[in-house]
Amino acid sequence: MIPFASRNVGPGDAELAQAPFLFMSGHASFALQPAEVENLRKYLSSGGYLWVNDSTDIGNETFDTAVRREMRRLFPDAQLKKIPMDH
Repeated sequence: MIPFASRNVGPGDAELAQAPFLFMSGHASFALQPAEVENLRKYLSSGGYLWVNDSTDIGNETFDTAVRREMRRLFPDAQLKKIPMDH
């Protein structure tokens, strides 16, 4: 059995660096504060992992649009692509 525990950690929280894996899910627009962008960029650049799940209805791009906008702020030179449902 794999030990499992979860907790809420925000992108600006100091303990973000201690999290081995981040899961982000949502359905509404959001915007990261500049300090959150820096903290999350540092976490991901240091080997952290972020899994993003869009929990909106098919055809609603609100959360996806916000994620893509904020990821461009994190890594302006990276290109994100959707993983097809049949992947």
